[in-house]
Amino acid sequence: MKNKLKLRKIIVILFCILNLIQNVSADDWVLGAAQFTYAKQTSLTSTQEGLTKVIPSLILEQISVGSKHLPGAEELYYRQNQSLKAKRTSLFLQLSKEIKSRDSLLLTEKNPAKLKKLIKAEDEKIALIQKEIEENLVEEEKLLNERKTEEEAAKNQTDITFNEKKGSPHKIVTSENVVLYKSSYDALLEIDSLSGEVTPSEIEKACKSAKINGLLTGRITSYGDYIMVNVEIRTYPGGSLLGAATDIGTIKNLQSITSNLVQELMPKIANALPVELYFDIFPAEKKSSVILSLDGVIYNPCPEKIIVEAGLHSLEFDCPSSNKIAFTYDFSDNPAFYISLPFTEKIDGQLNLYLKNQLEGSFYSNGKNEGNTNENYFTSISINGNPVIGQFISNEKQKVLKEKKVTLEDGSEVTELVEEEGEPYSTFFYIPKSALVEDSNLLVNVKLNDLNEMINKRRIWMYRGYTAFVISVPVMMIANGMAQSTVNAYNSGLEDSSTAIFWNTAKYITIGTTVASAGFFIYELVRYLNAASGVLPVNAYPVSEEKIPHFEKSVPSEEESETSEETKDSESEGINIENTEITEESNPQ
Repeated sequence: MKNKLKLRKIIVILFCILNLIQNVSADDWVLGAAQFTYAKQTSLTSTQEGLTKVIPSLILEQISVGSKHLPGAEELYYRQNQSLKAKRTSLFLQLSKEIKSRDSLLLTEKNPAKLKKLIKAEDEKIALIQKEIEENLVEEEKLLNERKTEEEAAKNQTDITFNEKKGSPHKIVTSENVVLYKSSYDALLEIDSLSGEVTPSEIEKACKSAKINGLLTGRITSYGDYIMVNVEIRTYPGGSLLGAATDIGTIKNLQSITSNLVQELMPKIANALPVELYFDIFPAEKKSSVILSLDGVIYNPCPEKIIVEAGLHSLEFDCPSSNKIAFTYDFSDNPAFYISLPFTEKIDGQLNLYLKNQLEGSFYSNGKNEGNTNENYFTSISINGNPVIGQFISNEKQKVLKEKKVTLEDGSEVTELVEEEGEPYSTFFYIPKSALVEDSNLLVNVKLNDLNEMINKRRIWMYRGYTAFVISVPVMMIANGMAQSTVNAYNSGLEDSSTAIFWNTAKYITIGTTVASAGFFIYELVRYLNAASGVLPVNAYPVSEEKIPHFEKSVPSEEESETSEETKDSESEGINIENTEITEESNPQ
């Protein structure tokens, strides 16, 4: 019995530790929002009612899903405190159950000896639970003392060793991923209130039920078309104020208002040290004309330095007459980042891309269809200064073998391989930056092959050449050794000349065979590598007008077309004109 109680105690302690760890270093930090309210207004118009839902949704929409949140010391305290309370409540319910079970034994058990034994067992269970409750209370008091120590140290500016930038001493605090409530920016938290005004306890209860860690609340004040939006974000459990933001604007410019609010709230949500971004723009004369869009917020012109919260950010740099630069990066590992921005001149124009072979199909580049092959088998490609990776898709389709069930006359089914049309042949082409010249002529050698079949075929022949080479080497070595030994034996008078001549001839034959098989293997290896490189885009290269290939499409003449039409008409009537001779004798007149 004692061993069982010890085992149970160990399991309970491990459960508590895991529960605390889970609450302290959770993977996700759930952010939600409640419907905003209007200041000093009881009845709202339909527009005002819509704003109370649209503004929090717009704020949540602009908050990056890849953002991080670093829990602060107060937030961690409330989490651990809530975990201890939940555990203590569970232990109290267990205690109540065990006491009731012990009391019921007095009414149900008639055997005194057995009753005494059962009561003793229940008393041990009750004592263990009571001890766990006492330990829980001690842990809560210890947690409270730690918090007081941290507050006093902060007031007195006492040096405390931190393993992280924020958090309790000697505790490793990890950042958590910010996720939206119900994974949707349209889902707002509904808070039930007994009175007209929502109380903090009701908000706490609603957040606990919805498992929300951070809640956005707001108040709107309007004067005509102008509105002022005050937003607060609090962490739960505890309801501690994490940050607040205010912005003023017109109803027609809600996107700008919410963008400004998000820019103020994001550093407070991240709860981490800010990151400095330095921009090095060249050529230098373009610095004054570069426009930066940072997570949807416009900076005109782009500053040399900007401070943002650590985390994932999307940056877009636009400059007149230059190619746009855009990227997304997680700025979290260093306190400062230096970003080099080389702007290149924008080239807006077209060039002519010719096919070396007479193929029918369509050209695709820059994510759009550039057109089909015309009578000269070329198309015009739009260029903007960046290298082009395009694709040519032929009208000809591949032939594939597919298994198909065929029903025979006797009713049985057999599986046969039937040749059907598959996907069309296609190949990629690449136009390097050096070839991007407006109105220039480029030539691309497009080859339509079944690459998989060709690569497999070349690989098989390469293996055959390698096998032949490997087999021929030991045969050559044996023949060479036998030739050498027989020649030595002949010179010593121990072997006749015919045997020496035979092995000497065999030596040269095997040497020739090995050299031939080695050459065959190298040849097939090169062919295999060429076939394997067929999956790479084909480079387009400039070509002069004299070397542009010209193809003539076979257009039937008028006489041939009339003859073909007469043939079709006669065939439809069942008459064969070629085998019917009309003469004067056959004419009934």
